[in-house]
Amino acid sequence: MGITNFLANIISIIAPLVCGIIINDEKDPAEWRKVFFVASGVYFFTNLFFVLFSTSERQPWNEPEEKEIVMRDPEKPENITKF
Repeated sequence: MGITNFLANIISIIAPLVCGIIINDEKDPAEWRKVFFVASGVYFFTNLFFVLFSTSERQPWNEPEEKEIVMRDPEKPENITKF
């Protein structure tokens, strides 16, 4: 989580700098298209990396330990409820 948060914060710092390099005229839609094409390319390739290298195997630490909970009724000690 820390690594991905670090990368997201670095990208949020770099994105306006790259946008400033690409765009010379802020009112020209063609230059903004270049920015959106670069952003869509980054999204496409990072998603492709995730799809190719991710797995759906559950890790052993993902499942909580099964514990038996016993509740006793203070008014009726013979009644025991197990969950």
